[in-house]
Amino acid sequence: MKMRIHDWLTAIDSKETVPSEITAFNIGIFEQDEGYSIYLTGSEEYDADGDDWACDVDFEPANKYLELSGPGIKAMEWQEFQDMIVKIVSNYLGTSANANTSVFAGRVVTVGFDDGQLVRVK
Repeated sequence: MKMRIHDWLTAIDSKETVPSEITAFNIGIFEQDEGYSIYLTGSEEYDADGDDWACDVDFEPANKYLELSGPGIKAMEWQEFQDMIVKIVSNYLGTSANANTSVFAGRVVTVGFDDGQLVRVK
């Protein structure tokens, strides 16, 4: 799963032109019948004191969604899954070869369920 997420983020990073007004990205999570899905959106606003900013979607990549399914993933509790996504995204952002030229450079990145509290990764 780590490589699927890294490949997804790398594809977004290399293929998308993100407007300079985008200050933050959110990697949202929602549950599905066979597991979970994650998606990426960008916003011109960011508020460290509240998560409502993530509802203001000003950027969506062409490959917005990534479905993560299978028996092992489906069996995971939501908190365990979110913690794993936070760790994988943190690792990706920390080891990206082109960290300075990445679309994620200089922008806030959060991870969280649609109806939950967001975790700031960067």
